Amino acid sequence: MATNVYVDGFNLYNGCVRHTDHKWLDLEAFFAQLLPAEDTAAIRYFTAHVSGKEDPGSPTRQRTFLRALETLPLVSVHFGKFKTRPVRMRNANPPPNTVEVIKREEKRSDVNLAAHMISDSAAGQIDTVVLVSNDSDFRDLLTMAKETYGMRVGVVNPHPEAKRSLELAAVADFTKQISAAVLASAQFPAQITFPGTKRKPINKPSSW
Repeated sequence: MATNVYVDGFNLYNGCVRHTDHKWLDLEAFFAQLLPAEDTAAIRYFTAHVSGKEDPGSPTRQRTFLRALETLPLVSVHFGKFKTRPVRMRNANPPPNTVEVIKREEKRSDVNLAAHMISDSAAGQIDTVVLVSNDSDFRDLLTMAKETYGMRVGVVNPHPEAKRSLELAAVADFTKQISAAVLASAQFPAQITFPGTKRKPINKPSSW
């Protein structure tokens, strides 16, 4: 039997990657080091295309990173989307009592992750699921995978240990904490080449 890994992409990015030099992350190398005892069959990465409104270069960097992920046989990328809308909210320092703000939400990624984990669990080809997230909203998902489908459940926390979700940890059969050392040692090469083909190399974004 084998293990599938389900990566909440933005939780991973914001939890331990965003303010580091480790954004060029080779997910296969990363999980081989982080989960050496697991026979990893698939790594499912859930994300959404960024808009670039705050950082015009971010869509290009993201596309380059996703192209790099596509070179990894075990990795598949699953897309949600961002939805931006104006909403009126209470003002922390009135007056006025309310202010209009732009709210940006990632849609569908959590549902996509849950649907794939349950579908994979029901298929009977794996015996372990590993969630990479610190979002306690996934507690019931892990409980269902464990109690309904007999899955062994792991949780990888991308955030500081002091802020880890106790709700997720309570459901898990094992937990892992991400270290800067593992992130640093699991980076793609600065240039990914394809010898013997006409495929263009993939270069690490210079601003990273």
